[in-house]
Amino acid sequence: MSHYTKARVAGYYNGLLTGTDAEFMKLIKKYSICPPSEVGGYRGDDIGTIALKGHATAGRNRLANTIRGEAIRTAQVQGNKLVAYIELCLKQRGGLASTGPEGGDLISFNSTYTNPPPPNHIPVYFLPWDITGASVRMTIPPQGTNNPDPDIFFTAAINGCSIFFQGTPANPTIYHCGASTTGYAKDQLTETAEFWEEVMAEFLDYDTGQNRNLGALSARSVNKTEYVATPGIKSRPDQVNAITGTVMQSFTTKRAKSYQNDLKAKHGLGKLTIEEISPWACVLGRRDAAGDWTFYLQENATIIYHQITRSLPNLFKGAKSQTQAVARPLKFKEIFPAGAGHVTVRSGLPKIH
Repeated sequence: MSHYTKARVAGYYNGLLTGTDAEFMKLIKKYSICPPSEVGGYRGDDIGTIALKGHATAGRNRLANTIRGEAIRTAQVQGNKLVAYIELCLKQRGGLASTGPEGGDLISFNSTYTNPPPPNHIPVYFLPWDITGASVRMTIPPQGTNNPDPDIFFTAAINGCSIFFQGTPANPTIYHCGASTTGYAKDQLTETAEFWEEVMAEFLDYDTGQNRNLGALSARSVNKTEYVATPGIKSRPDQVNAITGTVMQSFTTKRAKSYQNDLKAKHGLGKLTIEEISPWACVLGRRDAAGDWTFYLQENATIIYHQITRSLPNLFKGAKSQTQAVARPLKFKEIFPAGAGHVTVRSGLPKIH
């Protein structure tokens, strides 16, 4: 019996999340965490729209036109939506159709803004994502100035988005910048990351014009080239779509590619056929007793595979099961602030079963 199939008491995963440092590390080393995109349909309150002008080059404007025209929605999480109530649950493994694209064996959320919350729910600061194309931000108040005042933060799971930090560890502002990737070339990896940097530059100019100062923008950030698609690293050779004639590219990360090669070598003639490794990530934070936040990046991978049943006389062919998917954590590191106590945990390449 593995930790993915062992029965747990109610509140077990919440207890690891809010427990000691050792319990917290146990959670993030063993389980991929997949927060929802939003809670109750809330995606922040509009601040305005930012036209890409002085900071954007022609190339980046072309990307902007593809994603969102020439303006990007900007929004801020306000008031009674700073804190959501969550219950962490283990999503059961199964066919891809039932688990969803991230797969089974991961930590999913039951979530609400309702207060008082349902049983076994705990408060967390939560920053949503807007799939339509936006930069949504949240400023976490200093310790003791908000009610409730949890010591845990999540933003929506990321699969190409950029995350930025502003201000101090005691009073940080976090930005979740992203859009649906439908409609622009998958090889625009660096351009996409730079695009959101340009949006941030315009966002800060906009704040200046409103006499708003949330502190300095940190040099520490996260973009897709770090956790989902590293330039030059591909999970398979380019393929041409026989119908459209377009080149299909499948970028990945170095660690996900290593994991894919490792699994294929182990299961080449075994009971599993590895079809694809799909990387994604989770950004979360914890506040210490002194009131300072540390934010982390958990790099995850979803393994898409088939179980194989082999029998005589043809042991090599076998019969495939329905498509299966499970998620596994690959790496966990501190992303803000940088300095003493920097944490990087590289898990041993995990097993599927």
